[in-house]
Amino acid sequence: MHVSIIDCATITPAYQCFNKLVKAFAIPMEYHLPPANGIQSLRRNKPSDAYILFGSYSNVCDRFAWQKEVALFAQEKLEANIPVLGICFGHQLMADHFGGTIDLCTPDGKLLEGTRQFTVLQNQWGFSSGEVLRIFKCHKYEIKKLPNSFECLGSSPECTYELVRHNHLRFLGIQGHPEASWDFYETLDPPLGSQEIEEASTDGLSIIHRFLNVAHHLLSV
Repeated sequence: MHVSIIDCATITPAYQCFNKLVKAFAIPMEYHLPPANGIQSLRRNKPSDAYILFGSYSNVCDRFAWQKEVALFAQEKLEANIPVLGICFGHQLMADHFGGTIDLCTPDGKLLEGTRQFTVLQNQWGFSSGEVLRIFKCHKYEIKKLPNSFECLGSSPECTYELVRHNHLRFLGIQGHPEASWDFYETLDPPLGSQEIEEASTDGLSIIHRFLNVAHHLLSV
């Protein structure tokens, strides 16, 4: 299996998050940075078996040209039955693209950072209803209204749409950061304890693992 990471970073590329996934899953992965380089490399390379959209300091309300290009590219892959995982900005980007509403989490634009737990609501994508998972968080925006074609798979008191899916396309979206590496969580304020980091890291990789399992299963169908 071959996976493409689409990093939506506009300030500091998420190289360490990419490295973390390469090491954790030991499968071929390639890295692309559309905000700086466009999507030409994605178009020229052989299609991957799955795509992961990373987060961004930008937000979907910016309406940058590269954002639209990434959303259309992801839709194209989804319609070809290739799974796409959206993380934080990637989660919001695709919800917006399919007709949802994205806005500030709080009226004052407070940055939500640290970790939180969310509860799984359905048996989908390898998740079990009632399962509780911890996730790293760092965001000011969130999904306020789901598209009609989306369904909520996980929720928390702080964020209604923690985990979502498209009803008939292979899209999974997560508001938190399951890919977070040391250079991500060490910048969070207040600092996190070692046990909290370990739990969020373990659960985060478990979330990505379930996504990759679905992608791998599709290869054998």
